[in-house]
Amino acid sequence: MAIKVSSALLHESLSTVSACAGDALLGLRGISHVALRYESKKLILETFNNVSGCSLTIQNKNISEETENTFYPIAEMRELFRRMDGNVLMDIDQDGALHLKSSGSRYTLKSIVPQTHTSFPFNDQGSDEVFEIKTEDFIALLEKVLVVAKGSSQGYSGGTLLDFRGSSLRIVNTDGFRMAIASIDDHSGVERKIQIDTGSLKSILKGLSGKSGILEGKIRDDHVMFVHEGVKFFATILTPTYPDYEKILEREHTKKVVLNKKEFTQALERLQQFGKYQELNNASLIKIENGEILITTDDTARGQGEETLSVEKFDDVEFLVCLNSSFMLDFLKIVKSDRVGFSFEDPHSSCLFSDPKDDSYKYFLMTLKHPKIEG
Repeated sequence: MAIKVSSALLHESLSTVSACAGDALLGLRGISHVALRYESKKLILETFNNVSGCSLTIQNKNISEETENTFYPIAEMRELFRRMDGNVLMDIDQDGALHLKSSGSRYTLKSIVPQTHTSFPFNDQGSDEVFEIKTEDFIALLEKVLVVAKGSSQGYSGGTLLDFRGSSLRIVNTDGFRMAIASIDDHSGVERKIQIDTGSLKSILKGLSGKSGILEGKIRDDHVMFVHEGVKFFATILTPTYPDYEKILEREHTKKVVLNKKEFTQALERLQQFGKYQELNNASLIKIENGEILITTDDTARGQGEETLSVEKFDDVEFLVCLNSSFMLDFLKIVKSDRVGFSFEDPHSSCLFSDPKDDSYKYFLMTLKHPKIEG
């Protein structure tokens, strides 16, 4: 059955479902194929593996039959539609080959056999619990907590915690050295903690990038589904093994200072030039005294650095602590305010970084041992 489709629409749709194929389109976490099938007046594109998936529906009134999933190489298919103009005539023959014709161009994509499931492993019918959130708010929450799982890191046990508390939602991620907690009001009434594969959330964040409007969430026994304008994102719910993050929220951080974010960021970036050569990579020794903050790196074969900053607001205390400068910079790149809060209690427990204008985001950073710090 041959149908006409917009090449621009197909490329945009394939880019969205490709977001759930992982950072690489090949590999253990990556998905190298996209499933295509017809339903009545619908063209459906899907990518999926054991932990995540995306299903996207394109309305097309010329589709009158229903077909089973046929799989094609996602990278080649996406790039072809990116380079085609106008409408494309698309036809699947009896052997499953996909034929594409467009203003003098003719291509054939052979069907492939996927290495994982051949049918979508997530059920989108029914739901135990439903919630809604503004898409841009959900994106902001994920950006704040997934900073802990940068690059290939997946954070604690590969999972991110979504804690629905009846009237609020907290999202938590930790890698054992730091913990990010972001919260927002949620009036769905859902009370449940679910641990979701962090890689799946990274893919969902990528797929939602630039989107707005309402995002609907549906929680089931073994997975959660996020729906945005006909696009369905799925993520597996993991066995709950998350540490009790509320204990760290209960800790006191009575000593507080407020710093200029730009000055603090630039100082740490300069110090990192020497910090990466230390025995403790990116370790910065921070001394707070007399309304100033002195940040130093240990002496190395390549040199040593020192920065002095004025503290805008401070409690009249002296304090010495050692922290990872790279982890501090991760926080500073996420915060929108031009001021940052830095709270602490003693040199051996966590420090709290926050936005003085936004108490919904907390970033806890464990201290490092240093010869100049007793105990």
